[in-house]
Amino acid sequence: MEEWSAGQGIKEVADFVEKQYLTNHATIVVGTEGYFGTLPDGLQAYLNKYSKNYCIGVGLNFDILPKSLVESNASESHLFSGE
Repeated sequence: MEEWSAGQGIKEVADFVEKQYLTNHATIVVGTEGYFGTLPDGLQAYLNKYSKNYCIGVGLNFDILPKSLVESNASESHLFSGE
């Protein structure tokens, strides 16, 4: 198996999020494509040791930013979203 479905890049993203958390001491919210499986569950497995990190699955093919991410961005969080 290759690419994201095999978990490629998840550890690197987790390392980036961890660095942001340790640098900024703020809640980190990551929006992921899909509600279960490799993303967001695989990413959350790496970040469980930090209580202020959240992975939110936002589904596929959306035209507007989902409400859960908009609300997270309005709080004192650092928000990351990508494909």
